[in-house]
Amino acid sequence: MVRDFLQGIIQLQRCDDDKPQFLPTTQQDKFEELLSSIPECNTVFPLKCRIASYPNFFPGGRGHAVDRFPCEPVMFIGHNFGTEDNYCDSVKRDYEDPGSPTWRNLKLYFLPEADDLDEKECFFTNLYLGAIIHPPAKPGAKRKTTNRGKFKCSLDYHTKCVKALLTQVEIVRPSVIALLGANVPPPFGQAFPAYAPHSSESLADVQARQPAGGYRLRLLPDLMVQVIALVHPANPRSLESHREQGRLLGAAIRAAKMSITAGKQIALHRVHSWDQQ
Repeated sequence: MVRDFLQGIIQLQRCDDDKPQFLPTTQQDKFEELLSSIPECNTVFPLKCRIASYPNFFPGGRGHAVDRFPCEPVMFIGHNFGTEDNYCDSVKRDYEDPGSPTWRNLKLYFLPEADDLDEKECFFTNLYLGAIIHPPAKPGAKRKTTNRGKFKCSLDYHTKCVKALLTQVEIVRPSVIALLGANVPPPFGQAFPAYAPHSSESLADVQARQPAGGYRLRLLPDLMVQVIALVHPANPRSLESHREQGRLLGAAIRAAKMSITAGKQIALHRVHSWDQQ
């Protein structure tokens, strides 16, 4: 009986490409319910997954490349979607601009250097579940449209998004989480106390202290995740620097796979030992 129980656990943890664990509608329903829990904020434009085609980040779109929701994916967490203008342009286009710095560097450097990570194995999302609203320009000035500077929102909005981050992880159940940019590790540490000792306002400090493959942390009672902080792909750095971020991500993915494999071997060894008793 114990043997059947443990083998059942191992089977549930294994992803079968022909028989996906999750129905896309189930995940989408949960995410839509999550978005409905985010309060209004007069400096933030609410998003409702209206960008129909990939590439896109949640909550502008669904955040994954194919209809089937990825099993135990690499979860990329950015800071916020962008601006209201970015979002509206992407809805009209039907997808986010693949030539934007974020997507260009993800596709050309981050993913290939991460042991050729397949986009189908990823989920792309954000901490703040909305877009920046830039106020009207002053007389004679040009209206700001860029996604730069401090994300201004109410304390209630921030608190709900941090809480929603926990829910996102509960829904996605990732194997690896990549925190993109300097502004994500601190609130991630608020959502997950296990990461708090490793977070800092300085990304350089975070990266200097984190192990090569990031940290193996218990984020949920039944979920261990490899967490690594990376420079944001939109950061104007050298191509070699972007490649290095991809290699760091690859190290995190390998560490997660080794840990999962070791855990399954330990479980099977215990089953074998109990059978002999």
